[in-house]
Parts: sequence; structure tokens; C-alpha cells
Amino acid sequence: MSEVNSFTEVRENEECVVIVGERRYELGYVKRVYATHPTYVVWGDRESKIWYEIDHATLTLPAEFHGFWIRYQELHCKSLHNLQENQKKSYLGTLASSLSSALEGELAHAQGSLESAYKFLDTANERASKRRYILGVIGFVALACTTSIRAYLASPPVPESFFWLLMVAVGGGAIGALLSSTSGEIRDVRFDPNATALDGYLNGALRVLYGICGALVAVVAVKSGIVNSNLINPENEKLVLLFVAFGGGFTERQAANIIKKLSNNNESN
Repeated sequence: MSEVNSFTEVRENEECVVIVGERRYELGYVKRVYATHPTYVVWGDRESKIWYEIDHATLTLPAEFHGFWIRYQELHCKSLHNLQENQKKSYLGTLASSLSSALEGELAHAQGSLESAYKFLDTANERASKRRYILGVIGFVALACTTSIRAYLASPPVPESFFWLLMVAVGGGAIGALLSSTSGEIRDVRFDPNATALDGYLNGALRVLYGICGALVAVVAVKSGIVNSNLINPENEKLVLLFVAFGGGFTERQAANIIKKLSNNNESN
């Protein structure tokens, strides 16, 4: 542990105590120093959290600083697991810059830097989550279609069997779910921007699974006669069922929204 007599003397990668007059400021472990001044210091700890300390005898923060600090803490507590190392450094640097500006009384500039950091983090999280979501969808569709084709080639089932209907639902439903879950703006409940990598992949895979289940229900309904049409005959039944499964795959969006609403109702109760 090092003891120094000024905030400007704080060094990186060691425990540090600043002694100014009769006041003693224990900073703890200082991994990185972002800004120093005779009246304050801004530093980062082992967990990449950014803190500040001021000389209370000479520096008085304005009342507006507390509103900035509340907003800063909200952003400071957000997870950085979706950021690459260079993105993390840039983000933390922007946070430290906004904090330094606030300590120097430039609150308008500090708020602007803080909002820039928020937009940067939000954009990075959204891009990472979308990429993982899409990969999860495509990967599960490839697995479902491959499994369906291999099962059919290994032992071709008769069209009347449930196994045959299942393969039709898996193949057609997976392709339908792929088009549904990757089309348009991904802004609904299809992904969480703050999800971990594993959660992102699983979220995409679950959307395909919802589509396959919807396709299976639709195919069974048509095959059993619950839903009937004069357009269906023995010659085109296979093609019709495949088309029905494809359309059933698009129900993944409704299924996910229903599950989301049910979970929200349970939380509110």
C-alpha cells in the first residue's frame, strides 16, 4: 500500500491512500487512473468500476451533481459482457470523461458524454444479441432439417404414421419459423439485449421450437379432419401438409408473445 500527499500522485496497480492535510482518503486498489487534479481523482478498480474522490476541504460539488450521479450510477451498473475489450476501454473512457467533466462543474458536457456512453452500450448490446439470436435460429433450423431428412432416409415411414407427420412438422415448421423469426425488425420479445451469449443462442433456438410445435398442431389438425378443406385430396395431401407445416412455423411469434404475457402476469401477481 502506498501513501501519497496529493491526488495527482496516485499510481496505478497498487493499493493507495491519499493524505491531504488531516484528511485520509483510502482509495483501495487502483487499477487505472483516468483523471487527476489537486482537488479530485477518478480511477478504476479491479472490476472495471470507476470511482471518484474529492478534497472535501477545498471542493464543494453543486446540487446538480447529485442528479448526474444518479444517472451515472444507473449506467455504471449495466453489464459489459457483450463488449469486446477495445469497446470496453472506449466505453469506460467515456464514462470517466463524463465524471471528470461533472467534477469540474461542466455538467452539460458531462450529461452529453453520459448519454453518448449509454447509446454506445445499447447499440453494442443490441448488435451482439441480434447476432447470437440469428445464429441460434439458423443453427437449430439446420439441426431440425438434418434430423428430419436423415430419419426419413433411414426408415421411410408410411404417410399415415405419426412419425411421418412429426418429420413434416419438423422440416416445414423449422423453415417457416426461420423466415418468421428473422424477418422485419427484431424489436419485440424475441431477444434480450443484455442476455449472455448462451441465453442469446437458446432464445433463437426456442423460437424455432415454438414454430415446430405450432406446425405439428396444424398438421395433426388437418390430418385428423378437425380442419378440413375440399382442396385436399390423396394426390396432393403430402404437399398440402408440408405447406401447412410451413405456415404453422410462423406461429412462433404468437407463441413467444403469449408466454411473455403469461410470465409478466405471474410476476405482477
